[in-house]
Amino acid sequence: MAFACPPASAQLGRLLITDATIDFVAHRITITGQNFGYSSPNVMLNNSALPLVSHSVSSIVATLNPIPNAGTYLLAVADGFNPIDFDLFDVTIGTQGPQGIQGIQGIQGPTGPQGATGPQGPQGLQGFQGNQGSQGSQGPQGPQGAAGPAGIGPATVSGPLIYSNLTAPGADVNSVSLSPGSYLLIFTAVAQTLSFDNQNLDCNFSTGLTGRIRLNGLDGPDGFPGTLSLMAPAVFGSQTTLTVHCSGYEISASTTLAAIQVSAIH
Repeated sequence: MAFACPPASAQLGRLLITDATIDFVAHRITITGQNFGYSSPNVMLNNSALPLVSHSVSSIVATLNPIPNAGTYLLAVADGFNPIDFDLFDVTIGTQGPQGIQGIQGIQGPTGPQGATGPQGPQGLQGFQGNQGSQGSQGPQGPQGAAGPAGIGPATVSGPLIYSNLTAPGADVNSVSLSPGSYLLIFTAVAQTLSFDNQNLDCNFSTGLTGRIRLNGLDGPDGFPGTLSLMAPAVFGSQTTLTVHCSGYEISASTTLAAIQVSAIH
């Protein structure tokens, strides 16, 4: 049994979002930045996963249908191969109108004649220093500022853990123990099958989120392992052990599970 080397995205710098723009006609969002990786990234807006249209190491285009109402939303992008490398970005929709058409430049007026220089007047006498004024009363309290963006807490990471055979009923391939709070959950499985036929790998969080990837068999055209990624928000009211269960005929997998604590889930 052998696993292929990870793609070159593992050698890039930290993932960073620098801008996000929305095409209201095409119902798409374009995200620009750095080090998005070569595997398909995970993209979420306000806790909803967005389907990808295209992606590169510096640009991602995803479908945004329907377009949310006016407001500020939390955008999350995570590397599809290394899910603990991620960034968050506030996206504001509907507060800025389109730029108006530039007006026609007016005709330049004629230059006026230069006036004569007047004589310099005498220096005036220095005035007496005035008395210090009394201290003014305290002004009213200003309005409360807008709430800042959601903060990012520490990450709890488990893995990579390797399982050599996930034939039904499968196995609990990864788990983390979490304190009460709000979290962004990210799971990645790099897997391949030893079967000659194509096989499905099914994985699910103990919170209910499920995912599936189709793997080529040994007779298939491509023997490179496939990657299954799951990303979802979660809120826990008490100490919780989060578990991921996977199954698939004669499938081996290397898995990583990360839980990043955030200040709030919008």
